[in-house]
Amino acid sequence: MFKKLTLVIVAISCNYLLTFAGGFIITSAAVINHVEPQKVQDYTLHCKKLRIDVQMDGPVAVTTVEQTFENSTAQRMEGDYFFPLPKNAIIKEFRMEMNGVMVKAEMLDAAGARKIYEDIVRQMKDPALLEFTDQGMLRMRIFPIEPNSTKEIKLVFAHYMPIDNGTYEYSYPLNALKYNSKPIDDVVVNVDIKSDEKIKNVYSPTHLVDVVHSSDHKAKASMELGEDAMPSQFKLYYSTSSSLLGMSMFQFKEKSEDGFFIADISPGFIEADKVVSKDVTFIMDISGSMRGDKIIQARNTLTKCVEELNDGDKFEIITFGTEAYQLFGKRTIVDETSRKKAYAFIDKIEALGGTNMDGAFSLAFQEKADPQRPSNILFITDGKPTIGEWDETKLMKKISDGNAKNHRIFAFGIGGDLNFRLIDKIAADGRGLRTYLAEDEDISKSVSTFFAKISAPVLSDVKVYFADAPNEYQVFPKNCQDIFYGRSLTVSGRFRDAGTTKLIVEGKLNGVVQKFEYDVQWKDDVTENEFVPSIWAARRVGDLLDQIRLVGENEELKDEIVTLSRRYGIITPYTSYLILEDERVTNINNTNNGDGTMTIFNSTNLGFSSQRMESEYDNLKSNNDAITITQSSEVQKLNGANNYAETKLDKNRNKVSDLAEGSEDDNIVNDNTIANGRAMYYQNNQMIDADVMTNTNLKKKEIKFGSDEYFELVNNDKVAKEYMSKSRNVQFVHNNQIYMVVD
Repeated sequence: MFKKLTLVIVAISCNYLLTFAGGFIITSAAVINHVEPQKVQDYTLHCKKLRIDVQMDGPVAVTTVEQTFENSTAQRMEGDYFFPLPKNAIIKEFRMEMNGVMVKAEMLDAAGARKIYEDIVRQMKDPALLEFTDQGMLRMRIFPIEPNSTKEIKLVFAHYMPIDNGTYEYSYPLNALKYNSKPIDDVVVNVDIKSDEKIKNVYSPTHLVDVVHSSDHKAKASMELGEDAMPSQFKLYYSTSSSLLGMSMFQFKEKSEDGFFIADISPGFIEADKVVSKDVTFIMDISGSMRGDKIIQARNTLTKCVEELNDGDKFEIITFGTEAYQLFGKRTIVDETSRKKAYAFIDKIEALGGTNMDGAFSLAFQEKADPQRPSNILFITDGKPTIGEWDETKLMKKISDGNAKNHRIFAFGIGGDLNFRLIDKIAADGRGLRTYLAEDEDISKSVSTFFAKISAPVLSDVKVYFADAPNEYQVFPKNCQDIFYGRSLTVSGRFRDAGTTKLIVEGKLNGVVQKFEYDVQWKDDVTENEFVPSIWAARRVGDLLDQIRLVGENEELKDEIVTLSRRYGIITPYTSYLILEDERVTNINNTNNGDGTMTIFNSTNLGFSSQRMESEYDNLKSNNDAITITQSSEVQKLNGANNYAETKLDKNRNKVSDLAEGSEDDNIVNDNTIANGRAMYYQNNQMIDADVMTNTNLKKKEIKFGSDEYFELVNNDKVAKEYMSKSRNVQFVHNNQIYMVVD
């Protein structure tokens, strides 16, 4: 919706079109003067492919950008290529061939670039470039751009990365989807990091990246993006430390409000001989409902998991149908003999009988966990308990009493015939995770992949706390996972006052308690890390929704979910209904509905019909519907969000598919964004800060888009600039008043 409207407005109001993915091309629009506005997208020169390769060596990042632009029209075009450069960037290579001649590019410093950025914003009536008005620019004239052709551009530049408290920051602009006429086919990012010091934390707060440590001094981070919505910036941080654990701290705080933080804690690279030995008990459902392909996959799952065990680990396999059986009778050391015995046992597994969960867990808890070693239980089932204790409440109490917090329990539910609430409770009480798989999913791949991630523990029984609590509060996760090689522990929370404190990480290393302390300086006014509040809010909403699912709804839980969802843009099918129920019409100003009101949350705006939202909300409390699989997984995803991308639900579940005939197909995730830590919603051709909705009595100040006053505010107030870069018509709360930027 938003991107289409933007393109139409650009074509009508000025003779330029913009495509933006770091580097962008502005072309003459003379060839489309007679094209109807709704067809403008078919005539837009857009970025077809984007590849970013980054080499980081200590504080220096060398970025190689390769872009392919496509002219899909039958007309020859001309244009200008622009690339916003980081401060102090040095161009090492620029390559684009025009008629056999390598084209030269012009470098502009920040002062020279600012006027061009402002002129583009004025002419195109699109403020997306405002965020770069304090940066330099590379500029190059392109002619001709032949019809039905592509232009490939390669740019290599180097710059020193900003560093804060030992953590380096890398940022690359990714505004492509918002301003491209159609999605980029390929977005590939590869980052190679090397350092003379030991690399610990490698963390992206914006995207889900794959991080691999190949040694103490080398690491890689990579991601691929398709049509999914993306934040406007790709950010990556890395830090170094000689300690076993590294810690990077990110803060966000406005002067008048409590702050937010994210602490990323990582062991970095661990030599194989330093991996902590662990105990694992596999509990596998082999009841009659597992017949066919599922029992074959169950055998493959156990086989792959046994293969992943390390020498020095101990393990046990328990199967349950009508009865529960153990392989060894107690956890047994991993060696060639025990592995052969396990493989022979697995090969003979057949699906038969009822579902005796009670008996399986009773066997598992006969042997208490060794306090010197991490102890994990992997519980896999496709049904409800039918033999032994089957009452949910009584069975849950037996499992809780039997475990007494000694073992971590990771639960895997298969198919739709499950007691979802029971499985969720087993995982939550066991301080583990739950995973639900559809009937046709590859069980062995999902379980063995997960098990591989937790196969190399570094620190067990982990606790994270602050020296001066309760200044810090609402810290998530409530029960920390063990810290594993190749995975980081991300902790988020809030703090009240600026000052100094210590973050303390405590856990067991080979049975011996280890304590790590990190100095923390809480700041009073830091708004650069705008992703931090959204990640914290996603975790808080996930925690509250879990309480509703497992315990029941009350007004306090409901009200807090509504407030957080609205302010931080954490939209789910069921929270959208709560918002709709709580606030259908919000008084904003006298320019929207014509009666002093503005409808912010309605079924069309949220991307769901009222009936669909009510159904999703009712299913939240259901315990026997297959849709609970999705809901439980989504709640857990929010509960464990480590980056901005994970605060958004699956795009297909948020897509408008059941609106009235003729309604525009769109996705709710494209209609809201964040600025300065708060959600902004696109409505009635403007972006509206969430705080405007709850501060309607504040004084209002109107500013004309593109005026001298407009650019004076942009150039002198970084907070206002962030809001104003989202749209040419925007409303936001700042300095105790509502700014209204109008075209």
